[in-house]
Amino acid sequence: MRREIMLSILLVLMVLSLLAFGIFKRESSSMFAFYLPWDDFSPSPTNISVWIEKPTGKYGHVYVGPDGHLYVGNKRIRFLGVNLCFGACFPRKEDAEKIAARMAKFGINIVRFHHMDHSRFPNGILARGYKDTRHLDPEALDRLDYFIAKLKENGIYVDLNLLVSRRFT
Repeated sequence: MRREIMLSILLVLMVLSLLAFGIFKRESSSMFAFYLPWDDFSPSPTNISVWIEKPTGKYGHVYVGPDGHLYVGNKRIRFLGVNLCFGACFPRKEDAEKIAARMAKFGINIVRFHHMDHSRFPNGILARGYKDTRHLDPEALDRLDYFIAKLKENGIYVDLNLLVSRRFT
């Protein structure tokens, strides 16, 4: 009985909070749709890709300096990264260029490829048509190679996780 009362009170509070914060559509709303297209890499005031050294490796490899910070050449580097998982690691070639440019536009300079080894292509790097996990899909490798090349051209480093969720068979 007491539990039912508490749940009823909680439900009433949730509905009241929805009303208070205007979740339900109003007739005269001053809100507008805000859309960020995934393939927009056009110049704009928010484009900070000019801060990224292109291509990656231009001044050598990343290393840890004596002060414990990361450097490329003699210049300190900070990373702003994203994580790509499963099939997102293998975009079509026509999309790879746009994705890399879009990431650079927002200042992303490192991408972690994660959980690629979980599934068969197109959701992973494992080859179709095999029962084991010892064969990699040629198309997945081709797409991954091309995507990494486009990331490099845009000044984006890669963290390639080689063994994450693969089951050896």
